[in-house]
Amino acid sequence: MNRPTRRIATVAATLALVLALSALIGFFVPTADALPNNEIWIFYYSDAGLTNLVGQVWRLCDGSGGSWGLKSGYGTLYTAPCM
Repeated sequence: MNRPTRRIATVAATLALVLALSALIGFFVPTADALPNNEIWIFYYSDAGLTNLVGQVWRLCDGSGGSWGLKSGYGTLYTAPCM
């Protein structure tokens, strides 16, 4: 192997090692999930008149959330800032 070819091979091997180590660090380092800025409630209704509540989805300031019922095309969104 001549000198320029050896230099290119060394640079390529070094780059591959750096990329592999970066991938491993990214895989093993845990990520922090940020808490939401607002509580969110979505109420779903059976019709455009919003007369019959059929489901609900919510996310609270502590990051927890839940849902029940059906999701429809008719809904209202309510938010409240987290303190």
